[in-house]
Amino acid sequence: MPQTTDVGNNTNGIFRFDAIQFKAAGDYRIKLTETEKTDDTIKYDDTEYDLTVEVGLNADGSELEVKTVKFGSTSYQKNADGYYQIFTNGGATFKNEKKTGTLVIKKSVTGNKPAGLPTTFNFILTKVGDPADEQGTYNKDGKKADGAKISVNPSSSEGTIIHGLPLGSYTLQEVQDGVNPDRDHYTLKTTMVGVDDTTTNTVTFSTTSLEKTVTVTNHYNKIGDATLVLKGVKSLKNEAGESVPANLFTFKVTNETENADLKQEAKVPVQPVSNVQGGSFTVSGISFSKVGEYKLKLAEVAGDGAYLYDNATFDITVEVMLDGSNLKIGKVKVNGVEKAAESDGSYLVTAKGQIYTFQNIPKTGKLIIEKKVDGRTVESGETFTFTLKDSKGNTYKRGEDGKGVVESGATITVQSGEANAVTVTDLPLDTYTLTEENAARDGYTLSTTYQVVDGSATNQVTFAPTAEQTVDKKTIVYTNTYTSYTPAFVVI
Repeated sequence: MPQTTDVGNNTNGIFRFDAIQFKAAGDYRIKLTETEKTDDTIKYDDTEYDLTVEVGLNADGSELEVKTVKFGSTSYQKNADGYYQIFTNGGATFKNEKKTGTLVIKKSVTGNKPAGLPTTFNFILTKVGDPADEQGTYNKDGKKADGAKISVNPSSSEGTIIHGLPLGSYTLQEVQDGVNPDRDHYTLKTTMVGVDDTTTNTVTFSTTSLEKTVTVTNHYNKIGDATLVLKGVKSLKNEAGESVPANLFTFKVTNETENADLKQEAKVPVQPVSNVQGGSFTVSGISFSKVGEYKLKLAEVAGDGAYLYDNATFDITVEVMLDGSNLKIGKVKVNGVEKAAESDGSYLVTAKGQIYTFQNIPKTGKLIIEKKVDGRTVESGETFTFTLKDSKGNTYKRGEDGKGVVESGATITVQSGEANAVTVTDLPLDTYTLTEENAARDGYTLSTTYQVVDGSATNQVTFAPTAEQTVDKKTIVYTNTYTSYTPAFVVI
């Protein structure tokens, strides 16, 4: 047999090798491959058939014949025409394919995304140019189909992949499908179609460029929101001239808009805000994204039991209107009274005729220190000295106005007369210890000391007003029992 033999196929794709002769019995190796791969638009089948042909004598030994033809473990039989038909690939010996393009379409939405955008976006892919029979729209399977649309999910990182597109040029067009991107004061700024980092809506597949990725980006600009800043003032009753410490009180704005759809267009801070040093506070971060009338409520967040909190609330009505390409605040009313904006554009929330927003009353302790002496007479003008300490070890004196004032090493004096008592007011809520200084003196022996707080024998007092009280009043009766010595006389 010849070393190499080439044949061609007919119009039905059939080819055959005739007159392959074997002159001796034995096993022969024949390799069958496709050659002359000259069309660069074709993806050729690279299968190689390494055939084993077994040749031996026929039954009567008179002549040679082909016993078997094998490819691997597969044996082929002679057909009715006397040929061995070699095939795999679903019935074909060699299965070539036309080269096709693969298109990946990705969707991106940036900017302030309008409410109600669809979860998928539709596109039309149209082939242009020759050959004419391939022109038209193509579906997601890469098949020509009139009016076909291809859906793309923007949340998919892979996008939509279309295989099997005939070589040539295509245009890609996004379809609105009734979805209006200009909604609720949003405007579609730019639609960008990026093909291999180039801004275009045309893709071309060639024999050397079979894969393309298109990224379609819609960027939305939202018409500017209207923003609102509310300010208030916190004061403490009976504390005129004293600064309110920073971060002592908190305040919160809630959205009370009745219309459910409009309510979603208002944003208010989730967390309460605190006052700064001096008592003022600011609520910023309030915005409105649609024209309409909104209802807000401002209230103080009640804290611990150290204060009697102001239970006032303020109903705030905000009118939002369109001003050209932006929204703006029209009117602001507080409890039905229209408010003018401050010089910085904010609105001060106060009750009519008041300079403060909320006023709390501090809860304090009031301590009456009463002195008694058993066993001797208290002389007129006699004084008794006490030390009053809180739980942190701070000592208190009694100021000129009767208020307790912290001062290192301070003492409190009780003078006989006027019930032998003194009153100390405005003590911070805490636990206090009262101790008499130099209780045993003047030649007497101190036999017993009684300290009684509201009927209980102790020298400690804790101020804890009830919810309705502003002052917790406590009385300590400090009683000393003295035993005098009998005088001894000597006569000289």
